[in-house]
Amino acid sequence: MQTILSFIAAFCCIFSLVKAQAIPDTNFANAIRQQCPACITSANRLTNQAILLPSLDVSGQGISNLAGIHGFRGLVYLDCSNNLLTSLPHLPIALSEFRCDSNQLNRIDSLPPYLIRVYCGYNQLTELPALPPSLEGLICDHNQLTELPPLPANMYDLDCAHNQLTELPPLPDVMGSLYCGANLLSELPPLPRDLVFLNCYDNQLTTVPTLPVDLDWICLNDNPNLNCLPALPNNLRSLVCINTNITCLPNLPPQLTTSLPVCDATNNFNNCALVSAVDDNLSQKTFQIFPNPN
Repeated sequence: MQTILSFIAAFCCIFSLVKAQAIPDTNFANAIRQQCPACITSANRLTNQAILLPSLDVSGQGISNLAGIHGFRGLVYLDCSNNLLTSLPHLPIALSEFRCDSNQLNRIDSLPPYLIRVYCGYNQLTELPALPPSLEGLICDHNQLTELPPLPANMYDLDCAHNQLTELPPLPDVMGSLYCGANLLSELPPLPRDLVFLNCYDNQLTTVPTLPVDLDWICLNDNPNLNCLPALPNNLRSLVCINTNITCLPNLPPQLTTSLPVCDATNNFNNCALVSAVDDNLSQKTFQIFPNPN
């Protein structure tokens, strides 16, 4: 009986805390009221219903203060993008997807432990907090980041374009999509084995690492110091390399349409390594590198 009474007392305490939780930002309170009228009182205090709400979209509401959000303890989805936020309070622990892009954030102190995707692009961030192990998608483009924290092993999707990055951390093998354009990268780390999409335009690349065999699309535009490419995988369907110093290709995958010729002794002005065009090699997705005859 004592255990049951203790549980009831704790439960009532939680609800009383939710009821007492004030929402100081009037625009935030009104946005909550539009989404869940039963979640907030006329005095802008949260009710018991707030703890049960699974999803909240308060994007584009002129909100400058998100204080009180932790009262929504059951939230798994929160969108507060396109507001006037400069900082964030502690977020609900159950969040799995969080959107705070297009604000004025200059820092994020911490992220919930079970987060799967976070969108924090178009802010003024100079650094990111430690990333939770559960994270699969990080969209942090158009900030002022100079480095990234270690990436979780399950991360599939990374968009860090339009920052000030000079290097990338090791990339997880399961990563399928990488946007890292418009940075200050002179080289890339080894590329993930499962990578399908690679966009690293407008950097300072001088080389490209070995390309994964299932890569489908690659953009290398505006890397003026890039002279040569590694062997192109057999599945590649799109290669964009405008405003580079590439004049010929090491090999021509069967699905790739391009105006660039395959390198040979007459057009290989950058002395790039030549790749065998033997059909058996291509069909097995393996390539041989031969020294340039010149």
